[in-house]
Amino acid sequence: MKLNRAGLRGMELVKSTGKVMIQGGGTFGTFMSVASGYAVFKVTKEKKLNKCENVVEEFSNSEKLSNLLTLKHFEQFKDIDEAIKATTNCISGKLPKKLKKLLNEHVLGENEQLAVSDSKLATIIKDKLEISCIANTPIQQLMSCIRTQAESLIPNLEDMDNEAMQLALAHG
Repeated sequence: MKLNRAGLRGMELVKSTGKVMIQGGGTFGTFMSVASGYAVFKVTKEKKLNKCENVVEEFSNSEKLSNLLTLKHFEQFKDIDEAIKATTNCISGKLPKKLKKLLNEHVLGENEQLAVSDSKLATIIKDKLEISCIANTPIQQLMSCIRTQAESLIPNLEDMDNEAMQLALAHG
């Protein structure tokens, strides 16, 4: 049995296709990688998210989504090369040092669950950092909403920089 940083048994990775299903009664945060960096958000209205039947429909506009999430931290990539390397590492099952540091610094709650869009990456985070993760279809839908509205959720995220990074990652 693995113990998390607080010495408590970690919650299991949740894979379901219904509602988001936050377990354990703790707090809930999300991690995602946008083209220009890593973002960690705190979900401020967990009950609303748990009750949601259609995540995309419910949070498709930036006002509703910004009422659900607050940005805890954004770590911008220094250049396109770093973005490509980080993406490649995550795809190949390796956690970049920058990501490890970010998650260790900004996911501190002993009862905190971290929503991750990719179940493989969620398993790696859980195994290597002992952070409880959730990855399911509604989480993927939530991440899609965050990704499409990143400019309104992440202050100072330059549209041109993000678009250039997206283009480089698509062709890198």
